[in-house]
Amino acid sequence: MNGPPGSRPDHPSDHSHHGMADTLADLERGLRSTDAAFVHAFDTLERREAAAFATMASLLALTTMLLAAGLALLSPVLWMAGLASFASAVVLDQHGRRQAVPLVTVGRCPRD
Repeated sequence: MNGPPGSRPDHPSDHSHHGMADTLADLERGLRSTDAAFVHAFDTLERREAAAFATMASLLALTTMLLAAGLALLSPVLWMAGLASFASAVVLDQHGRRQAVPLVTVGRCPRD
């Protein structure tokens, strides 16, 4: 046992997380210097995905509020607005799925 009495013994996985993080950081640094186009494309995809997720979450929250208000006030206008918001979220999701580019194809950037 490597610790105070009652503590659990060291486990190899306890230390592998830091080693893996360091290895990934080294790989990323190397990739940035050898294939900047791939890294740029990957960063762009990550930002686009984050923006789409935030928009989708906002549309679904708006949908929930409009449908709840429509139910509480018995307002068909709010219900229609809620359904339109939901339809927009579905369209955005479908558009995002069609626009998704597999990372394998992103890595095939032409070399100079």
